[in-house]
Amino acid sequence: MFLVGSPRRILVINPNTSTSITETFKPVIAELDFPYKYDYTYWTSPQGPAMIKSEGDLSESASQCLPLLLGIAHEFDGFLAACYADHPLVNMLRAAVRGKPVVSIFEASILAAIALVGESSTFGIVTTAVVYEDMLDTSVNRLLGSPQARKLFAGTCATHIGLQDLQPGHEQRAGMKIVKATTELIEKSDATVDIVCMGGVILGGKEAWVRKAFDAEKRDVKIVDQLLAGMLILDAMLNHTPMEKVDFDRVLR
Repeated sequence: MFLVGSPRRILVINPNTSTSITETFKPVIAELDFPYKYDYTYWTSPQGPAMIKSEGDLSESASQCLPLLLGIAHEFDGFLAACYADHPLVNMLRAAVRGKPVVSIFEASILAAIALVGESSTFGIVTTAVVYEDMLDTSVNRLLGSPQARKLFAGTCATHIGLQDLQPGHEQRAGMKIVKATTELIEKSDATVDIVCMGGVILGGKEAWVRKAFDAEKRDVKIVDQLLAGMLILDAMLNHTPMEKVDFDRVLR
C-alpha cells in the first residue's frame, strides 16, 4: 500500500555487471513525466556475466541476481528489468514478489509495438549480436501466441555491434552497422515494417541511424525505446491503468 504523497519506489535492474550500461538508463527514464512521483534506484548485478550473449548467460545471470534481489525486494513498490531478452529472472522475481509489478523492457517494447502497428504494417527488432536473432524471434513469437498475431512481426536483424563499437571515435562504424541491419529488416519484411524496436540497451541513443536507413528508402518509421516502454507500462500497472488507455506514442523516438 502506498502512503499518500509518498513517492513510489522503483528498482531498475541491470542483470549484468556493466555499471557503465546502467548509467545510460538514467537520462532516458528521467525523460518521462508522471502525475505520481517515483523514486528510482539503479541496481547493477555485482556478479555474473558482464554481457549476456547466450541462454547460458541468461541462466547464470538469473541465478546470481535472484538471491540478492530478494534481500532488498521489500524496499520497493515496482521493478523494471532492463535486459532486452526473455530473461528467466523476470518470472522468478514475479513469483517471489507477488502483488508487486515486475516489468521486462523486452516484453514492454513488444506490447508497445503491437499497440502502434498499423492495419497493413509490421514491426521488427534491430538488435546487437547475431546470437540474439533466433533467441528474440522465438521469444516474440511465444509472446504473441496466435498465428494471426505472429503475422505482425517481421523478425529480428543483428547489427553485430559490441562494446568496442561504443568507444569514442567509433560512432560512424557503429552507425553504419545499424543502417545495414535496418536495411536488411526492411527488405526481409517486403517493406511492410514501419515500427522498429531497439533491441538492446547499448543501442539506446542510436535511433537516428535506424531513421537514416528508412530515409534512404523514402519511408517513415516509428522507433520504440525499450526503457520508456518499460517504465510507461510499470506506471500503468502501479496505477491500475488499462493498457488500452496507455499513450504508447510517448515511447517513440
